[in-house]
Amino acid sequence: MAESRIVRRYFREKQARGKRLIARVLDTVALLLLLFAGTYLFLRNKALRTEHALPLAIVASLFAGVILLIVRRASLLRFIPRETDRLSRKLLSERLCLLDGRRFRSLCRKASGERTPVVFQRAEPVSADELLPLLKKQKDAATLTVCASAGFTKTAETLARHMPERLRLIGEAALVDTAMRDAALHPRREEVYAAIEREQRIRREKRRGLRQLPIGAKSLGAYLIAAGVLLLCSYFTRYTLYYRLLAGLSVSIAGARFLLRRGTHTPPSS
Repeated sequence: MAESRIVRRYFREKQARGKRLIARVLDTVALLLLLFAGTYLFLRNKALRTEHALPLAIVASLFAGVILLIVRRASLLRFIPRETDRLSRKLLSERLCLLDGRRFRSLCRKASGERTPVVFQRAEPVSADELLPLLKKQKDAATLTVCASAGFTKTAETLARHMPERLRLIGEAALVDTAMRDAALHPRREEVYAAIEREQRIRREKRRGLRQLPIGAKSLGAYLIAAGVLLLCSYFTRYTLYYRLLAGLSVSIAGARFLLRRGTHTPPSS
């Protein structure tokens, strides 16, 4: 199953920390404009004439844009397998309590290395109060191995730490790790992509009727770094005022992004 447009969009937005296409384009354009202005002023400070400085600044900005696209593409190619693996683990985690009982017990035996572990296949974590009766029935020298599809509560984990020679807990993470190595249980790529499309459709339904802002929230650092670089350069050039104006513009953009994001409407509770 080839990647659909929805899946490709999901990976790009996820890798960009939730920013949509228009926000990513605005980010890139703003940063390239700042780079162009800084390069142009730097070249002018080196006594180059406008007809020479302007094309050089344009070429430098275009070159930086190409490098930025290559870096983002390489980063996306590294991100996709990691995100696919994370989603596969999430799918397996959701399926543990729905597995056939016989298959789940087999998975618990593989994960624990025991022939007869105690099995809890359910949607809620196992508590310490549920473990105590099992411990009382266990012989003093034997270790009780318990597997749970939804893991254990903090009190149960604390109990296991206090008596590691008598109680061994196999939680959700260990079961998922074992299932990931089982070809029969590992989700296929098609299943992962189908889950992505379902999630995206649900998100699209939730966004309907809400005002969306094309400005992301988590990339303010790039503008603040640009402002710092421009402010630093202002001490080494004749165009101090222009560099500081550009630095102020970068800070203003960062502040506007932050304030606009905070003003975004949240979905009404149903």
